[in-house]
Amino acid sequence: MISIGVDPDLHCTGMAIVQEHQVLSVAVARVPKTLTGEKAVLAMVAEMKHQLVPLLAGGLHRTPHTAVIEGQQIYLKGLAKKDSILLLAQVAGAAAALATVMGCRKVYMPRPVDWKGSVPKPIHQERVLGRLGIESVRTKMGAVPRGDLSAIRGAEHLKPADWLHVVDAIGLAVWGL
Repeated sequence: MISIGVDPDLHCTGMAIVQEHQVLSVAVARVPKTLTGEKAVLAMVAEMKHQLVPLLAGGLHRTPHTAVIEGQQIYLKGLAKKDSILLLAQVAGAAAALATVMGCRKVYMPRPVDWKGSVPKPIHQERVLGRLGIESVRTKMGAVPRGDLSAIRGAEHLKPADWLHVVDAIGLAVWGL
């Protein structure tokens, strides 16, 4: 079975395709930080579509069965950011729509607590990569893979900071399996 994971963001959305215990391909949709609000959402939707089509087509012989897009939730201490979370939820909804239109049969939008619990991001990301046999380096912000990543289509195009989003996308895809 093949699963796609999407970690939505207004400016850097991570995407990954996983089959059983192997990461097949990764990508990042980027939007300039100068775009805000509705303009950022619409630009991200266009960029996700632009990135998802080749991501799904690249070497896959079939459409992923499952798509997992991180859902959003408002934390009590983050009430001041509720407008931002609504924009992020729009990006997540658009990703779910794209996955459906592209043929994914099951689409899930779990909240962060539902797919990674309360484990701190760096530890969770390190565990996800370890489960897939990928060595990583834990940083203050997350885990970054190291070693030979040539078997992962698209990995060569990622910047080190992109991996913080992409590893979450990998984790979401694995959760979907």
